[in-house]
Amino acid sequence: QAEHPAHRATPMMRVQVDQSGLAVRLSGLDAGLRDLRPVWNDVSMILTEMVKRHLQSQGSYSGETWVPLSPRYAAWKRAHYPGKPLMRLRDRLYKSLTTKSADHVDRRGPSFFEWGTKVPYARAHHWGNPASNLPVRKVIPRLTRNEGEQISDAVLAHLLRRARRGGR
Repeated sequence: QAEHPAHRATPMMRVQVDQSGLAVRLSGLDAGLRDLRPVWNDVSMILTEMVKRHLQSQGSYSGETWVPLSPRYAAWKRAHYPGKPLMRLRDRLYKSLTTKSADHVDRRGPSFFEWGTKVPYARAHHWGNPASNLPVRKVIPRLTRNEGEQISDAVLAHLLRRARRGGR
């Protein structure tokens, strides 16, 4: 007598997790999260390129287009520094954010990364200064989606490498 199709065993797949291997991978993830120093070079390059684009585009790259110069100051600047764009009079600020100059800030540790500038007037430009009629011109913009994704990808790649190696 033929077996009815409904009585046949249901096709299945069985998955079993090797918990010892999982523990090794998780310890690697833990170690990777505890020491992100291998990621900081990538993050530094990503931030440097973003700020270059931001400054070269006078803020428009990151959606923060800067207020133009006052007509009087624009005329003075054209006469004394022809062709120099906003925020690039002598390029001290630009160089401090795009090269390893004396004014560049780059501090790193296992769980922190500080990046920026020590140029004294950067703060006044970044936040504006109503007392001197200096408008806000963000020096370091908020991360764009592109740079945020690049940084996330760099961190994830680091964590995957560490997971593969385990806690070593």
